[in-house]
Amino acid sequence: MIQITKNKILYSVVSCLFLLISCSEDDNVKNPIAININGTQKIFSAEVFSPHMNQYGIFDTAIVARNPDNSNELVQFSAPLGQEGENIITEFLYKQNELTCYAGQDFQTNVEMHNNLKFKGSLEGIIVIDGSQKHIEIRFDVDME
Repeated sequence: MIQITKNKILYSVVSCLFLLISCSEDDNVKNPIAININGTQKIFSAEVFSPHMNQYGIFDTAIVARNPDNSNELVQFSAPLGQEGENIITEFLYKQNELTCYAGQDFQTNVEMHNNLKFKGSLEGIIVIDGSQKHIEIRFDVDME
């Protein structure tokens, strides 16, 4: 059990370092969001960040990001601000061409907002795409100013 925890921590550290390198190398993508689905990473561009009060009375943010290489591929999700932990209710949509995926809850989330336009955080969980479960991890540090 301890070995699994150490491996997960090491994986998270390596993922964060890879994200920093990827985002710094790709200057053409405005407001990059790293999206990793079953080990395949893509850099999406955030188009909308909108803080609002959700249906559960929790202040959260709605995020829409599009793949700059394929305008038909997008993600849309919301996550509570300032709350960290497992099983946070998160709305999530993944769309690629005509394929749409919805996921509900049981996401590991950590999202921070600074001055209504700067967002930093991560989401991690399982989604179902075309009938098969896939692990998804999203990391972002964007400034919409």
